[in-house]
Amino acid sequence: MMLALGQMAVILTRSIDLSMAANLALTGMIAAMLNAAYPAIPIPLIMALCVVIGGLLGAFNGVLVWKLNIPPIVVTLGTLTIFRGLVFVISGGTGSMRRR
Repeated sequence: MMLALGQMAVILTRSIDLSMAANLALTGMIAAMLNAAYPAIPIPLIMALCVVIGGLLGAFNGVLVWKLNIPPIVVTLGTLTIFRGLVFVISGGTGSMRRR
């Protein structure tokens, strides 16, 4: 629901963001791996970190569109690929919790 509301705000400004799900995946992967590596960190702190990371990733898109005048569809398609690639790199190439 939160992603849908964010996407609604983007669409109302006559733009588009294709990278929202990849942003969510990357932020979630960072949070999960941080929690696994340091279980003593409180969950509310990890959640706050997720908000900051997601905001920074979204701000990166915004700066590319605003300062460089690149069309939003091109920027978000590119960052979608970058964010998905980072998920695979961070997870060691698995990209998910499934084992083969």
